[in-house]
Amino acid sequence: MLEYNQKNYEKILFVSFIFTSILLIIRSFNFYFNLNSFGGHEWYTAEWLIHYSFGFVRRGMFGSLIVNLPFESDQSLIFLTFFLHTLYILYLLILILIFVKNKQNSLSYLLLFSPAFIFFHITNHEAIFRKELLGLLAFSIIVLSYLSKFTNTFFFTGVAIFVVAIFSAEYNLYFLLPILYTIHNKGDLQKKIKITILLFPTFLYFILYLQNLENNDAISDFICESLYRFNYYESFCSGAIKWLGYDIGETLGLTLDYYRGSQYLVYALYLIIPLIPLLFTRFIQNNLIYFSIFTVSYIPLFIISIDWGRHIYMYISTLTILYFSENDKSNNFKLKSFYVFFILFFTLNIPYYEASYTSFLNLNSFLQKLQFFVNSETFSYFSTNYFPNFSEVFELTFNFLIGKYF
Repeated sequence: MLEYNQKNYEKILFVSFIFTSILLIIRSFNFYFNLNSFGGHEWYTAEWLIHYSFGFVRRGMFGSLIVNLPFESDQSLIFLTFFLHTLYILYLLILILIFVKNKQNSLSYLLLFSPAFIFFHITNHEAIFRKELLGLLAFSIIVLSYLSKFTNTFFFTGVAIFVVAIFSAEYNLYFLLPILYTIHNKGDLQKKIKITILLFPTFLYFILYLQNLENNDAISDFICESLYRFNYYESFCSGAIKWLGYDIGETLGLTLDYYRGSQYLVYALYLIIPLIPLLFTRFIQNNLIYFSIFTVSYIPLFIISIDWGRHIYMYISTLTILYFSENDKSNNFKLKSFYVFFILFFTLNIPYYEASYTSFLNLNSFLQKLQFFVNSETFSYFSTNYFPNFSEVFELTFNFLIGKYF
């Protein structure tokens, strides 16, 4: 009887996760389409348009693919909206496949609702459209490859996306170690070849990055000039493109000044709460060396970047996906703890950045998350803008491909 009830609860939780994912798909499109319909944003749009037209620059590969499309400026932003939104849908679908293709337990279902996993996006729609989307997508495809009969097809697709990811944002290198762990842990007979294929573009990126350290400032200005002619948002270059020109010393100085007047230590609580359930698993206990190296490797990222909510999301999401894919899900997590953490997970909102002690576990935080589920304009805005513009983007893409290859 208890086992029957548990299965029913798990079905309810899984259906709730699917329902939330569908809402996220709709709400995320509404957010990004609205943003890009009015000239884009200095961070969430501009970083995707950094390109190589003036020489190699970190974070430039993806933008080189976009800015060279034969579209008008407004069409390029709408194309970017649909393309990234499609990648996000693909990422969610792959997560669901990883989950259902492995035997899961009650802790797995709890982790689905972690505020540092997909539920992070409920109150941080902007985090969906940052470049870790590419890294997470590549990593999840590679994890899925070992659950599919098309192992090599999925694996090398994931590798191709990973190459674009690291050349589009260096922090996607944080997914290299989990990928290497996955290859090793799954006992891949082609392990040496696949590791070599992964490491080659990684080393190539470092070589090109070190050779072009002094060019970033000038190239940043050139990129800005090249994009302003498209009449984008008036402060389009004041975010990601401006920071592209800073060296490590300047970046570190700006972030340390920012931390002195903030309450960033509260993020320790935001990290510990989602992490505690994972610490009770044999997955962590049997891989302490990997877990320690992976954890310590994030310290530089937390020092030089103020988006601590994003970094916690990347860190916890990686561990969660690995746990979903593990065969041994043994843990010492008690049932009473499950209920306590489920309540904590549902009420806790991890801020994108600028957290404070007063916002931690307060009523407004809970109401903000609740509002996500009850916004009455969500579906009308989506239906009005998604389908007509999808037809336009499809036609543009189809005509481009026909003209280029036929």
